[in-house]
Amino acid sequence: MSDQREPILHVNWSSHWRNFLDRHGGWWSRVNNGGPVYTVPAKVVDEISTSKPASGNSRRQKAIISSEDAEAERDFRQLCADFAVGVWASIPILYPLLREPVAVKGARLNADQEIGTSRANPISLTETVEESAEQALHFVGTLILNSEYIADRDELRIQTNAACSNCPCSLEEFIRRADMMGLQVAMASQLRGEEDRLSPWLRWLIVDQPELAKKFSEFFSKWEIQRLATWDLPLPQDPRRGVRIGDLIWMVGPDVVVDYYPNHYSIRGSEDVRSQIQARNRMSAIARGREPRGRTGQTTQHIRMLHMWLIESTLRQRYSNPRGLAARLQTAFQDVFRLQEETIRGYRKKYRSILAN
Repeated sequence: MSDQREPILHVNWSSHWRNFLDRHGGWWSRVNNGGPVYTVPAKVVDEISTSKPASGNSRRQKAIISSEDAEAERDFRQLCADFAVGVWASIPILYPLLREPVAVKGARLNADQEIGTSRANPISLTETVEESAEQALHFVGTLILNSEYIADRDELRIQTNAACSNCPCSLEEFIRRADMMGLQVAMASQLRGEEDRLSPWLRWLIVDQPELAKKFSEFFSKWEIQRLATWDLPLPQDPRRGVRIGDLIWMVGPDVVVDYYPNHYSIRGSEDVRSQIQARNRMSAIARGREPRGRTGQTTQHIRMLHMWLIESTLRQRYSNPRGLAARLQTAFQDVFRLQEETIRGYRKKYRSILAN
């Protein structure tokens, strides 16, 4: 199949989704287990769908997936190209940190160029955005390696699955709607006795499931998350200016230390407020048991691991841990990320325990 078709706009999703199911309904019924289904880079699909003859000390390698599966994978990626990272319950998964343009120093990449080269960051996208996106991706990369975060998330997931049997909306819709700001508004409305003004699902959450609402609020606050695109992909909170103290407490909790400058205080020119904020954030991250943002190389490392983990976990779940996948991914990752074999092995070793779960 050609990858030269025009990107599919979100507004046309329903018709394009039906067309995709007409062509690949059998594939979708096999890979769709009720949870999110993510796209896979074209170069990875090419590697695992190709047989390789024996050469030198290398044995013959069979294709991991069939040509039909490979065609479906490529069409699925093209379907989601430019705006989504996959599909959940027939709805696109919008995760701007992985789909928005994230290249550095003006480098421009398309979906088939190398990821993670010295010319651009590890997300194969198209244009330049602010450094904040890179920082957010680094943070997500540290979260997926944090065992405490994984335990908290899994506990919340179990409680949500149990409660959502009576929810007025589907589970996936609930996850997409639940966010820190929405909870703030809903809880404030409840305190004012204005629950009737809330949407049915928010009223259900606040009134009928107060413990679950509290758990979500605590989870978002503890891990500085704005919302979850899926259980796998959290969206970190953005920097905010001019925040009311009451809102800040909802967001980060009452124990977070902040700097306060009274209105009459004039900041001296010699006072390096930026460095003070960075030092405070670093100390706060360490106190919370999280790894603070490191040098550029360390940031890139976590972004690469995030990308590799998502690709590998997707394929293992989708094709039931096929034999030989690790060796083929080793080759594919070297090609896609332009890294040495030992570096790839080191990255994969760090997230291996997550794959086991």
